[in-house]
Amino acid sequence: MSVQVAMRQTPCFGEVSSGDGVVVVTRAHGALIVVIDVLGHGEVAALLAREMEGFIKGCPAASVAGLMEMVHQHFKGELGAAITMLSIDLERRQFQVVGVGNVMLRKHRLGKWFSFYAQSGVVCEMIPTLVPLEGSVEEHDLFIVTSDGIRENIPLEEEHSLSCWSPSQIAGYMMEHFAKHHDDATVVVARCHYG
Repeated sequence: MSVQVAMRQTPCFGEVSSGDGVVVVTRAHGALIVVIDVLGHGEVAALLAREMEGFIKGCPAASVAGLMEMVHQHFKGELGAAITMLSIDLERRQFQVVGVGNVMLRKHRLGKWFSFYAQSGVVCEMIPTLVPLEGSVEEHDLFIVTSDGIRENIPLEEEHSLSCWSPSQIAGYMMEHFAKHHDDATVVVARCHYG
């Protein structure tokens, strides 16, 4: 059992560093995937994104809701961020996701795409009572997590062969066709494998 993960990231036009962050922690039977979108862009946002990445890597064993609360409390008063956390457990055949702000998760199974929108709020400033979403995981299920530098309204169902591509190819396609050049953009793609 394994989760194959690929990512693409690009800073806002004119910037050197991205204010988006990504954490991927592989586990024996799954993975934790976190996409961070710090408010604004440039060096200040990039510094906070790197600090958040380091903090999350230091405590990845918590539940997604517990980890989100820990990040919120630890960085309270900072610039603020939108964050989505996805935990995939292949052994239990389940995934769990929690998101705050405008970071988005899409899931593909058997020719159908499903979108999971985050709860309103800003991590570091004010977050709601977190309500993680759960669902089942099957062979070849595909997850795509994007920051708001990737367009929300994407007709993925019209790209019939997209789900057959490798995570790296999908991430590249998403970045090339749907990234907003006036914002930091991040896409992380994960495919589940059994056997």
